[in-house]
Amino acid sequence: MGFPGTVASSFADITLVFQIAGFIILFSANVYVKRKDLSKHFRLAEIAVFLGMDFSLM
Repeated sequence: MGFPGTVASSFADITLVFQIAGFIILFSANVYVKRKDLSKHFRLAEIAVFLGMDFSLM
């Protein structure tokens, strides 16, 4: 049993959690761009892309 009320597999649940985490990280990277702190932005964007690609390709 997946998230409450769904029949999703555990792998689908983990993928969803990582996708949500990647979105939150990418959103915070956007905040650093507006503050002109590009080094933090690039680091967070790399992490978000890695999280998105890592579980999307499996």
